[in-house]
Amino acid sequence: MSRQYIYHREGSIFIIALWSLCLLSILAVGLGSKVSQEINAASYFQNKPQARYLAEAAIKRAQAILEDDTNTFDSLNEFWVTGRYADDEESVFDKAELGNGAYGIGMVDENRKVNINTVSQDTLEKLFRIASGVDIDDAHIIASSIVDWRDTDSNPLEGGAEDSFYKQLEISYECKDGNFQVLEELLLVRGMTNDIFLKVKDFITVYGDSKVNINTASRLVLRALGMSEVLADKIIFYRKGDDGIEGTQDDNVLKNSANIANDLKGGVGLTEEELNKIAELISKGLLSVSSKNFTINAEGKISRRKEKIVCIVDKEKEIKHWRE
Repeated sequence: MSRQYIYHREGSIFIIALWSLCLLSILAVGLGSKVSQEINAASYFQNKPQARYLAEAAIKRAQAILEDDTNTFDSLNEFWVTGRYADDEESVFDKAELGNGAYGIGMVDENRKVNINTVSQDTLEKLFRIASGVDIDDAHIIASSIVDWRDTDSNPLEGGAEDSFYKQLEISYECKDGNFQVLEELLLVRGMTNDIFLKVKDFITVYGDSKVNINTASRLVLRALGMSEVLADKIIFYRKGDDGIEGTQDDNVLKNSANIANDLKGGVGLTEEELNKIAELISKGLLSVSSKNFTINAEGKISRRKEKIVCIVDKEKEIKHWRE
């Protein structure tokens, strides 16, 4: 057997060995990657309960904060005031890291909004015109239909809708004839569209009574209550304090409903007409200086696993709504 043949055979065996090693390495990497993915997936799902417990603990923390609040008024310069979800760093008023876990809490008062279960048709019309930009006729139809949806009779208001309207739709259903339980019910009401709903949802609520907190209400909500643009601007200007920035320590806070008109008159000056409007809204039970119902947005996190809970509570710690 020639030496050249031996070299050739040994070279072939070496190449085969190299290819075998490469294939085994590829298989090992693939298997390792798959195992790693399965481990990560298992860890992700395994962390779900712990993340949820952290979110629940955050809810308890927020409830304790509300319970400890002994003020008879609520304003935008309180440390808990936020308007977005708890995973938005700028909106979290309280957060903590616990080992490989963490929680965050965001909160907003529901009394800065208009309660669609209790306010008048006129207020609803103003709200939808200002917030969504619909014309007077469309706002009238929506407001009338909201009142028809929540009242207990079967007699439609002018421009409104009862069973006779909804049962003629391609996908028919009955008018509820009861209070709205969630805001999304509005999408069933005559004249409502998803676009309109998205524009108004941050200004409306289904919790509490008709009273709106004058210390936290937006300019839009104040106008929906029947205030002129000038009066609403005066209230916002008064609330901002000397630095002209709302939500800071020098804010002016209206602390007593009975003194709202006098405090505003002394701070920014009110005309006789504006004084009468404030008095009218107070007498109708539409203005207050405090908030009773709050949305709590809580998030618990373990490693990469996040669990969110949104709930509505009052200052007596009663949970009125819970969504995970």
